[in-house]
Amino acid sequence: MSSDFQIVMDSVNEALDLLYRHDHYLIYNQPRGLRQRENHVSERGIVFRFGIYLEKVCKKQKFFDGYNIDAEYNRNFYEPKYLPKSPNGSYPDLIIHKRGSNDFNLLIIEFKTWWDDNNETDIRKIKEFMDLTGNYRYKFGLSVVLDKEKPICEWVSL
Repeated sequence: MSSDFQIVMDSVNEALDLLYRHDHYLIYNQPRGLRQRENHVSERGIVFRFGIYLEKVCKKQKFFDGYNIDAEYNRNFYEPKYLPKSPNGSYPDLIIHKRGSNDFNLLIIEFKTWWDDNNETDIRKIKEFMDLTGNYRYKFGLSVVLDKEKPICEWVSL
């Protein structure tokens, strides 16, 4: 395990701990009534909160100097992000990168929630963003299922 991976993994885990400690309500909120599966806090809202915690954690470490944390970042320089299997554009849930370059794409994270936890498509998407022959070449990839009590993290490798 590389030291870079260890730093990234520890930072993500710390941010997830903060999310579950301080914003568990967003994850666990159980709607009532007939439309239960359609009436949860949005995944985007939860990812936004996670991004705040991740930025807070990363700012404490010199390793992340110069990196940006962005949610649903859909740009590749002046064009939309495209993947071979997503010709209409694609954007990751959350990334750590240096804007304006594809040489420093550090981490891509895709999230799912416990009420919609099928992450197979997300894992394929992560692999496309990590592809060493592609445009983006993210160094690390992670699929997170936000389960009720704790996250289920699956680090993706090529």
